This record gives sequence, C-alpha cells and structure tokens, in this order.
Amino acid sequence: MTGNPHYRNNDLDVDVLDVIHCTLCPEEAEEFFTRCRYNHWPHEELREQIKKVGCHVLGVMENVPENEQYEFRYSFSMAERLLI
Repeated sequence: MTGNPHYRNNDLDVDVLDVIHCTLCPEEAEEFFTRCRYNHWPHEELREQIKKVGCHVLGVMENVPENEQYEFRYSFSMAERLLI
C-alpha cells in the first residue's frame, strides 16, 4: 500500500480515508458524557445528540517502509460540528 490518497485542486485540499461509522461512542469518550459540569455546557440535550451521532474510526496508513500497516484513530468531527 502506498498510503492514503491526497488530492489538491486550486483552493481544495483533500485527503481520502477509509472510515467506519460507529453508532456507539468508545469507552475512552465516556467521560465526556458523565463528568460533572459546573457551567452546564454542553447541556444534556446536546450531549444526547452527540451520543447518537457516534463517531468514525479511520484507518490511517503509517508510511514506514519496513512496517507498512494500518493504524486506527477515532474522529469526532460530527460531534464537533454540533458543538459549534
């Protein structure tokens, strides 16, 4: 594998990644929903919306020739858009 495709066209700069949509948030993100909030932001309704959109798991190619393998990371970009 040669890595993830990258495209550049005028003002558009795009990386193409393999992703899997997860309807459940990972255990590592659970603290976001359960921690004590002194300023009440984001409010409970918004936290529930964020929980429903879930997250994405991205396969990212590590470009080390002697060790070419996928690594995975979480993306919470949909949740970030709700928070804006």
